[in-house]
Amino acid sequence: MRARRGGAALLGVLVAAGLAAAPPPPDHPIIGTWRLWLPGSACIETYEYRADGTAHTLSAAEETDTQYEISAAPDARGVYVLKDTVKKTNGKPDCSGHLTPVAEPITLYLAPLRGGLLMCFDAALQRCIGPMLKVKPLQDVG
Repeated sequence: MRARRGGAALLGVLVAAGLAAAPPPPDHPIIGTWRLWLPGSACIETYEYRADGTAHTLSAAEETDTQYEISAAPDARGVYVLKDTVKKTNGKPDCSGHLTPVAEPITLYLAPLRGGLLMCFDAALQRCIGPMLKVKPLQDVG
């Protein structure tokens, strides 16, 4: 899977004390489908962030369902903080060849980069991959 081990990826969020995560504002830019091409491989991860605070991720043979929480607005650097927790997985390996553990929250930092978002694993933005690019929805013709 993504960013957890060697390759890394974006997941969903759990709130401490077992409270339900608050969904993002309805117009939050994270809502939608994103793709991340992992460096040094032909593997692509796809993230579908939904308005209800859940997400679905595809990474090689792995599929995960997550719950996430993201800052409503970026900080002064333009960075969003994303907290993500896997709720369910199909138990197959991700792009890095690993299995994603369930219920282990991860915090990621999303910074603007070339029309997309850089996915970072530390607040100093030193360990990053990307950009993660938003997939445009298909327009209905006719």
